[in-house]
Amino acid sequence: GHVVLASKRRMAGSRAAEMEFAAEAWREALRRPEALLADGEGVEVIKDSPSSRVVRRKLRVGTHELDVFIKQYRRKALWKVLADCLRPSRAVRAFRSGHALLARHIPTALPLAALNRRAGPLLHDSILLTEACEGTPLKPFLTTWLARQPRVGAAYGGAPLPPAQQWQLAQ
Repeated sequence: GHVVLASKRRMAGSRAAEMEFAAEAWREALRRPEALLADGEGVEVIKDSPSSRVVRRKLRVGTHELDVFIKQYRRKALWKVLADCLRPSRAVRAFRSGHALLARHIPTALPLAALNRRAGPLLHDSILLTEACEGTPLKPFLTTWLARQPRVGAAYGGAPLPPAQQWQLAQ
């Protein structure tokens, strides 16, 4: 797996980006991955479906306490089990993608850790931890933004965008 020991980027609203972590502190915090996802006091289950389980909770890493989202990826199809033998896990791919977005100065919740449990090439578990941060959720933002037809020219009060460009924006 991967963990963040310190972040080069200082994002507005990110407490974790200002902190430094020790590898041993992460080892202790992530020692029992199944406990991270267990129901209990202070744990809010955001999603529990056949494809994933997402919880929000406080996590102590050394002397720091963080508000985090923890996502456990689940596979439903046999072909995905086989494909995961040959590629990085979804958690590792999401961790890398999050840091790639941050490197390009695109505001994103800081990916803190990606955990994998493998037996040989077989992936048994894949878990992503990200910092919880306040902001507008993407779906309501896009719904509101796309409710007004995007326009070009004259300080955006001009002609509507062609349908092909509107579709591209929506993607």
